[in-house]
Amino acid sequence: MLYRFAGHTPSIGEGTFVGAPAGVIGNVVIGDGAVIGHRNQGGWQHARS
Repeated sequence: MLYRFAGHTPSIGEGTFVGAPAGVIGNVVIGDGAVIGHRNQGGWQHARS
C-alpha cells in the first residue's frame, strides 16, 4: 500500500511491484523494476502479470 504523509506521496518507478503486506509511506522514491515484497523459504510471495 502507498500512503501520503506530511504532504509527501511515494514515487514508484515503472515496472515496480509492491506486494500487499508492504507499506510505503511519505517521501520515498523507488526506482524502475524494483520488487518490494516478502520472501520466505519457498521464494518470493508475489505474482507478476
